[in-house]
Amino acid sequence: MTPLIAKAFDFMRQAHARHKRKHGTPYADHPEAVFNILTNEFEGNVSENMQVIALLHDTLEMGVKGEVEIVQEFGPEVLNGVRLLTRKKGESFEDYAIRLRAAPKEIHLVKAADRLHNLREASLAGDPAWALEYVRETRKYILPFVDDPWFLAKLNEAISKIERIQ
Repeated sequence: MTPLIAKAFDFMRQAHARHKRKHGTPYADHPEAVFNILTNEFEGNVSENMQVIALLHDTLEMGVKGEVEIVQEFGPEVLNGVRLLTRKKGESFEDYAIRLRAAPKEIHLVKAADRLHNLREASLAGDPAWALEYVRETRKYILPFVDDPWFLAKLNEAISKIERIQ
Protein backbone atom coordinates (compact mmCIF):
# COMPACT_ATOMS: atom_id res chain seq x y z
CA MET A 1 0.00 0.00 0.00
CA THR A 2 1.39 3.38 -0.98
CA PRO A 3 1.63 6.24 1.53
CA LEU A 4 -1.09 8.14 -0.39
CA ILE A 5 -3.51 5.22 -0.18
CA ALA A 6 -2.75 4.73 3.53
CA LYS A 7 -3.47 8.43 4.03
CA ALA A 8 -6.77 8.06 2.10
CA PHE A 9 -7.77 5.12 4.33
CA ASP A 10 -7.18 7.25 7.44
CA PHE A 11 -9.01 10.23 5.96
CA MET A 12 -11.99 8.07 4.96
CA ARG A 13 -12.19 6.35 8.35
CA GLN A 14 -12.21 9.72 10.11
CA ALA A 15 -14.87 11.06 7.74
CA HIS A 16 -17.18 8.10 8.36
CA ALA A 17 -16.34 7.37 12.00
CA ARG A 18 -19.87 8.13 13.23
CA HIS A 19 -21.85 6.82 10.25
CA LYS A 20 -23.62 3.47 9.91
CA ARG A 21 -24.95 1.60 6.88
CA LYS A 22 -28.68 0.84 6.57
CA HIS A 23 -28.07 -2.58 8.08
CA GLY A 24 -26.04 -1.24 11.00
CA THR A 25 -22.43 -1.94 10.02
CA PRO A 26 -19.81 0.84 10.16
CA TYR A 27 -20.10 3.05 7.07
CA ALA A 28 -16.33 2.90 6.48
CA ASP A 29 -16.78 -0.76 5.50
CA HIS A 30 -18.45 0.39 2.27
CA PRO A 31 -15.68 2.57 0.75
CA GLU A 32 -13.19 -0.10 1.82
CA ALA A 33 -15.26 -2.74 0.00
CA VAL A 34 -15.39 -0.55 -3.13
CA PHE A 35 -11.61 -0.20 -2.95
CA ASN A 36 -11.25 -3.99 -2.54
CA ILE A 37 -13.51 -4.72 -5.51
CA LEU A 38 -11.31 -2.50 -7.68
CA THR A 39 -7.98 -3.75 -6.36
CA ASN A 40 -8.64 -7.43 -5.55
CA GLU A 41 -11.45 -8.56 -7.86
CA PHE A 42 -11.46 -6.34 -10.94
CA GLU A 43 -9.15 -7.60 -13.65
CA GLY A 44 -8.31 -4.21 -15.17
CA ASN A 45 -5.79 -1.51 -14.34
CA VAL A 46 -6.54 0.72 -11.37
CA SER A 47 -4.48 3.87 -10.91
CA GLU A 48 -3.46 5.16 -7.50
CA ASN A 49 -5.76 8.18 -7.90
CA MET A 50 -8.64 5.86 -8.79
CA GLN A 51 -8.01 3.88 -5.60
CA VAL A 52 -8.02 7.10 -3.55
CA ILE A 53 -11.22 8.28 -5.25
CA ALA A 54 -12.84 4.93 -4.45
CA LEU A 55 -11.98 5.35 -0.78
CA LEU A 56 -13.22 8.95 -0.67
CA HIS A 57 -16.22 8.66 -3.00
CA ASP A 58 -18.83 9.32 -0.27
CA THR A 59 -16.97 11.84 1.90
CA LEU A 60 -18.59 14.95 0.39
CA GLU A 61 -22.07 13.40 0.29
CA MET A 62 -21.89 12.53 3.98
CA GLY A 63 -20.86 16.12 4.72
CA VAL A 64 -18.07 15.54 7.23
CA LYS A 65 -15.02 16.35 5.12
CA GLY A 66 -15.07 19.20 2.65
CA GLU A 67 -13.60 19.99 -0.73
CA VAL A 68 -10.84 22.14 0.75
CA GLU A 69 -9.59 19.26 2.90
CA ILE A 70 -9.69 16.81 -0.02
CA VAL A 71 -7.82 19.10 -2.42
CA GLN A 72 -5.20 19.95 0.23
CA GLU A 73 -4.57 16.31 1.10
CA PHE A 74 -5.02 14.61 -2.30
CA GLY A 75 -4.98 17.23 -5.06
CA PRO A 76 -7.44 18.60 -7.63
CA GLU A 77 -7.73 15.41 -9.72
CA VAL A 78 -8.95 13.40 -6.73
CA LEU A 79 -11.30 16.19 -5.68
CA ASN A 80 -12.74 16.34 -9.21
CA GLY A 81 -13.33 12.57 -9.18
CA VAL A 82 -15.04 12.70 -5.78
CA ARG A 83 -17.18 15.63 -6.97
CA LEU A 84 -18.27 13.69 -10.05
CA LEU A 85 -19.35 10.77 -7.86
CA THR A 86 -21.22 12.98 -5.39
CA ARG A 87 -24.92 13.45 -5.99
CA LYS A 88 -25.74 17.10 -5.33
CA LYS A 89 -28.51 18.10 -2.93
CA GLY A 90 -31.78 18.29 -4.83
CA GLU A 91 -30.32 16.59 -7.91
CA SER A 92 -32.52 13.88 -9.38
CA PHE A 93 -30.91 10.49 -9.85
CA GLU A 94 -31.52 10.82 -13.59
CA ASP A 95 -29.58 14.12 -13.73
CA TYR A 96 -26.83 12.60 -11.60
CA ALA A 97 -26.58 9.64 -14.00
CA ILE A 98 -26.39 12.02 -16.98
CA ARG A 99 -23.44 13.77 -15.30
CA LEU A 100 -21.79 10.41 -14.62
CA ARG A 101 -22.23 9.32 -18.25
CA ALA A 102 -20.04 12.26 -19.31
CA ALA A 103 -17.35 11.42 -16.73
CA PRO A 104 -14.07 9.63 -17.55
CA LYS A 105 -13.98 5.83 -17.66
CA GLU A 106 -12.14 5.62 -14.31
CA ILE A 107 -15.12 7.33 -12.65
CA HIS A 108 -17.47 4.86 -14.35
CA LEU A 109 -15.45 1.99 -12.89
CA VAL A 110 -15.53 3.44 -9.37
CA LYS A 111 -19.30 3.93 -9.68
CA ALA A 112 -19.67 0.36 -10.95
CA ALA A 113 -17.72 -0.95 -7.94
CA ASP A 114 -19.85 1.21 -5.63
CA ARG A 115 -23.06 -0.16 -7.17
CA LEU A 116 -21.77 -3.71 -7.08
CA HIS A 117 -21.04 -3.54 -3.38
CA ASN A 118 -24.42 -1.96 -2.64
CA LEU A 119 -26.21 -4.62 -4.69
CA ARG A 120 -24.32 -7.38 -2.91
CA GLU A 121 -25.51 -5.99 0.43
CA ALA A 122 -29.02 -4.88 -0.61
CA SER A 123 -30.74 -7.82 1.05
CA LEU A 124 -29.08 -6.95 4.39
CA ALA A 125 -31.15 -3.75 4.58
CA GLY A 126 -34.25 -5.87 5.26
CA ASP A 127 -36.37 -3.93 2.75
CA PRO A 128 -37.20 -6.02 -0.34
CA ALA A 129 -39.09 -3.15 -2.02
CA TRP A 130 -36.05 -0.88 -1.65
CA ALA A 131 -33.77 -3.60 -3.05
CA LEU A 132 -35.97 -4.02 -6.12
CA GLU A 133 -36.09 -0.25 -6.64
CA TYR A 134 -32.30 -0.18 -6.39
CA VAL A 135 -32.14 -2.88 -9.08
CA ARG A 136 -34.51 -0.89 -11.31
CA GLU A 137 -32.43 2.27 -10.83
CA THR A 138 -29.25 0.33 -11.62
CA ARG A 139 -30.70 -1.14 -14.83
CA LYS A 140 -32.09 2.18 -16.03
CA TYR A 141 -29.32 4.60 -15.11
CA ILE A 142 -26.06 2.80 -14.28
CA LEU A 143 -25.75 -0.17 -16.63
CA PRO A 144 -26.03 2.00 -19.78
CA PHE A 145 -22.69 3.71 -19.10
CA VAL A 146 -20.78 0.73 -17.69
CA ASP A 147 -18.79 -0.46 -20.67
CA ASP A 148 -16.46 -2.89 -18.92
CA PRO A 149 -17.46 -6.54 -19.55
CA TRP A 150 -16.23 -7.74 -16.14
CA PHE A 151 -18.30 -5.16 -14.27
CA LEU A 152 -21.35 -5.72 -16.47
CA ALA A 153 -21.23 -9.45 -15.72
CA LYS A 154 -20.78 -8.91 -11.96
CA LEU A 155 -23.53 -6.27 -11.77
CA ASN A 156 -25.96 -8.49 -13.68
CA GLU A 157 -25.06 -11.44 -11.44
CA ALA A 158 -25.80 -9.36 -8.31
CA ILE A 159 -29.08 -8.13 -9.83
CA SER A 160 -30.13 -11.71 -10.61
CA LYS A 161 -29.48 -12.78 -7.02
CA ILE A 162 -31.71 -10.02 -5.69
CA GLU A 163 -34.48 -10.81 -8.16
CA ARG A 164 -34.36 -14.52 -7.27
CA ILE A 165 -34.72 -13.73 -3.55
CA GLN A 166 -37.63 -11.35 -4.11
